[in-house]
Amino acid sequence: MEQTLEEIKRQGKPALKFGLRGFDSGSELSNEIFGNSVFQDWLHSTYHLNLFLDSLDEGLLSLSVLSDILSRKLKNFPCKRLNLRLTCRTADWRGTLEENLRQIWSKDDVEVYELAPLRRVDVEEAAGKNHLHSEAFLREIQAREAVPLAIQPLTLKFLLGIYREDKQFTSTRRELYYKGCRNFCDENNLYRREAGKKGKLDIDKRMMIAGRIAAVIIFANRVAIWTGPGKAPSKNYIAIQELCGIETLDEREFSVTETAIEEVLKITSLFFSYGDGHNSFCFTHQTYAEFLAAWYLAQHPMTLAQRMSLLQHPADPDRKLVPQLHEVAAWLASLVPDALREIVETDPDVILHSDIATADQENCAVLVESLLRLHNEEKLLYESRSWLYQRLKDKNLVPQIQPYTTDISKSEDARYVAIDRIIANEKLARTNQLQSSRLSR
Repeated sequence: MEQTLEEIKRQGKPALKFGLRGFDSGSELSNEIFGNSVFQDWLHSTYHLNLFLDSLDEGLLSLSVLSDILSRKLKNFPCKRLNLRLTCRTADWRGTLEENLRQIWSKDDVEVYELAPLRRVDVEEAAGKNHLHSEAFLREIQAREAVPLAIQPLTLKFLLGIYREDKQFTSTRRELYYKGCRNFCDENNLYRREAGKKGKLDIDKRMMIAGRIAAVIIFANRVAIWTGPGKAPSKNYIAIQELCGIETLDEREFSVTETAIEEVLKITSLFFSYGDGHNSFCFTHQTYAEFLAAWYLAQHPMTLAQRMSLLQHPADPDRKLVPQLHEVAAWLASLVPDALREIVETDPDVILHSDIATADQENCAVLVESLLRLHNEEKLLYESRSWLYQRLKDKNLVPQIQPYTTDISKSEDARYVAIDRIIANEKLARTNQLQSSRLSR
């Protein structure tokens, strides 16, 4: 998106970009975007405008509310002169929004693209640019079954950094992110280190403070940290003074002061300037905040009920997770065994995104059983997840799912899940296990 935006600007074409993460009301969104002077000038002219809207899935407003606001507003504008680009995580993209956009423009004028995985040649090139032996790097990826991480730009960056340091990989995604964030907490700029500007805190304290910031940002539903004078300009910010306090590390307390927080914000690679570029900071990527928030919870002596109260909707009798916190919950499940067992009971689909690929056989079996049961009880909506099921390595697959493929009294969705699970297991799919199954029509 950034490259496209810069190219458009170089060509002298009018363009606007907004991050949807920071808006907490429809009126604020409308005023900031559609009340913008550049947008208003375009509205009363005849030229084309390029509008970039980033982070649809990370907004303080729910996806349904954001989608509704955008749909209602856009249909009132001369959209034949508007080139709109939206970014969103694939899993959170709304079909209703896509349909509304096709009605506002036309079916042929709206296209949806998914970021393609990196190719082998891309990974080799990245390794070479990082002064690594590309073949040795690829062999280590394959030996550690880390290909799913290597084909994504974000996690490839982690892999390159860790491999450059250790010449090997840790075994789980959790450990990869942990090492990656610790690396970010170091001062990697040689010139700053030589000039004595590497800060006063060690990496462990920076990591704990970063986790503290992440937990507040995520669970208090904030966007950025305000470091300027006076009160924060809006409730989207958390004032730096509110982050101060006492932390414990290795059974020793240390003070989290404004100076310490500013060091973490300005020296580590976890944050970048936000808004006016002087007095506010936010995480460079939402994934870092989500991992660190879960990691922070795991570092403190809390009961399971206390941890889950931050993730579950208080008014839901089924104790379902808050959708915006699914990624945090997946991380917590990989860090705290009790949380894994709790989340499997209510939201097993969330666990599919955690480190379940390297979990023990018992956890895999419990996960599959919960998926089948909740689909059979119509508490989960069916989605084809064969690509995720491939990560499960349970050996006792047939006796577990056979009742769902042969018993027509089971719900259709539950039986589809069973079929998907068989298809994902290549060895089993090559047999005739499905011949006896009959889906009701």
